[in-house]
Amino acid sequence: MTASAGPALKALHREFGDRVAFLSVYVREAHPGERYPQPETFEQKLRQARVYQERDRISWDVAVDDIDGSFHRAVDPKPNAALFVNGDGRIVFRTLWSNDDAGLRQGLEALVSGDPAGRGQREAKLLPMMRGMGTIDEVLGSAGDIARRDFRLALPPVYGMAKIAGLFRPLPPLGRAIAATTVVAAAIGAAGTLGWRAVRRAA
Repeated sequence: MTASAGPALKALHREFGDRVAFLSVYVREAHPGERYPQPETFEQKLRQARVYQERDRISWDVAVDDIDGSFHRAVDPKPNAALFVNGDGRIVFRTLWSNDDAGLRQGLEALVSGDPAGRGQREAKLLPMMRGMGTIDEVLGSAGDIARRDFRLALPPVYGMAKIAGLFRPLPPLGRAIAATTVVAAAIGAAGTLGWRAVRRAA
């Protein structure tokens, strides 16, 4: 989800960066592997946060939570939320996923306008999840075989979809996920048609 958030965040940073201070907070490894394990010391966590900033070419500040994740648990324990904080330190808007383009824009506009009517939260799931699906294969590959194995064992159908989506690079993440969904739907449809014909012949 973090990797797929980069394009939208960068575009919005170019548009709003002169009025809003952007900050990413590195809290933990979502898919630890042998290359990027779950950090055991703050120094290791700091190193991996720097890798993230360089890999995704993040031009704004990246803060690092403590080794216990105290900030993350205190503010919002969800895995990849985006919070919009006003000058008084109050959260005026939240979107469940930081790769939700529409939610990010809604939050930024609520923040710069100062209009109380714009406050609230957005919990869109479908498009953010599909964008995330489009990057799973490459993210697991960069983390290492342990991350890939753990994800495959935990969510076999999602892993299969992610592998198919990975075949459609260099499409953007959402395009990869749509292409993978289309391929799987077509395969299911073809299998169903063949099965129905076999049943009719048998009858």
